[in-house]
Order: sequence, then structure tokens, then C-alpha cells
Amino acid sequence: PGPSRCVVFQEYAIFPWLSVQRNIDFGTRLRAWKGTAAERAQRRLEARTGETLAELAESYWSAAKRGLHGGRRRPKRESTIRTERGWWDNHIRPKLGQRFYRDLKRRDIRLFMKEMTDTTDLAPASLASVGAVLQSILQYAVQEEKLESNPALGQARPLALTSRDRMFSD
Repeated sequence: PGPSRCVVFQEYAIFPWLSVQRNIDFGTRLRAWKGTAAERAQRRLEARTGETLAELAESYWSAAKRGLHGGRRRPKRESTIRTERGWWDNHIRPKLGQRFYRDLKRRDIRLFMKEMTDTTDLAPASLASVGAVLQSILQYAVQEEKLESNPALGQARPLALTSRDRMFSD
């Protein structure tokens, strides 16, 4: 062989049909699966839902398409998911997406909503929709037993400063 090539001898006691790299990867994956049954279950759950709020949100929408997100036990409509993703992409993900959802506290949610109220020109109903999306995603983590309680649950929704004028006809 030339200088740009090398030869690696592999034991046939491992997996002769796998490449050297795949055999090495298998060993590291096997080592990661050691531990108690509870630890292995926790790692499987983390692999399914991720660690950041963005990963949890993707898992939530995947479950919502199949009706496994909690709620009414039926799939969410595609239009509803698209609307929720819009609120997520425009308002929640830039501020909280890369945060570890286990580290979020009620204070963090309250400060996020207050900042949204102070820095955006969203209507109170729109701000409430942003809060509802965040609450739904975190409630999914509670359902999946990743969180003990939902830090967004029961947070105050912004109120309209002025009443809307309504015209009723006979």
C-alpha cells in the first residue's frame, strides 16, 4: 500500500460484517447503555424528547400530529400546528429555544412574557397565544414525565388596555 493508505486488522470475534468505525461506535453505544434500568429508561426518554426547549417543541409537534400530545387524544390539525409553529418561530424560539427546559422556572416565564409585553406591539390576544403555545409545550414535558410541574401553568395573561368597540346590528 501507498503512504496515503493504511491497513487495520479487525478481530472476527466482534462483528466482521461491520466496518472498523461501526464496531467502535457499537462499543461506545454499548457502554452508554450500562446502568440501572431507571437510568436506561431516562436516557431513552431524553433521546426521544431532547434537552432544549427547541428539541422538546419538535417532539411535541411530532406527537401532536399523531394525537399523543395530551389534550383531547386526537391529532391536531395541520393548520393549528402551523399557527403554533409561527408563534414559536417568531417569538419563543429566539428567546428561549436553546434553554434547557428543565431549568426554566416560573420567574423565567413571567420575565419572558413581561419582556414580550414591553418590547413588541402584539395585541393582548396574540400575547396570550404565545403564552398558550409555551404552556402546551411544557405541559407535554409533564405528560412525558420529564418535568414535575409546568412552570407556565397559571401565568397571568395580558389584558387589553382599552375595550374594543363593537357594533351590533338588528
